[in-house]
Amino acid sequence: MKLFTFATLFLLTVSAFVSSSYSQTVEDLIGEGDKYDKEFDHQKALETFLEADEMSPANWEIFWRISRAYANIGAKMPEETGEEEDAKKSRLHTPTALLCLPPTNPFRM
Repeated sequence: MKLFTFATLFLLTVSAFVSSSYSQTVEDLIGEGDKYDKEFDHQKALETFLEADEMSPANWEIFWRISRAYANIGAKMPEETGEEEDAKKSRLHTPTALLCLPPTNPFRM
């Protein structure tokens, strides 16, 4: 019985360690998105920030990064295309990001 308990605890510990080493945290995703943003790969940055947003909804740091990514993507688009969806999404995320700021932040609405 003791051997069974020990083996079970050992396997649970190993599986938890392995799964945590492969899963990305929100901070990892934010860092990865920032890296893509610095490389001017705004679409990949947006995808990464949206993934982080799924893991941590209502996070103001993610909201403003999503807004910035949409604005950067929209700024590169030719005006003749008529595709203004990214610019609209940027305008939607910016106020949300400001509302989610910590109460001590001077930019809070």
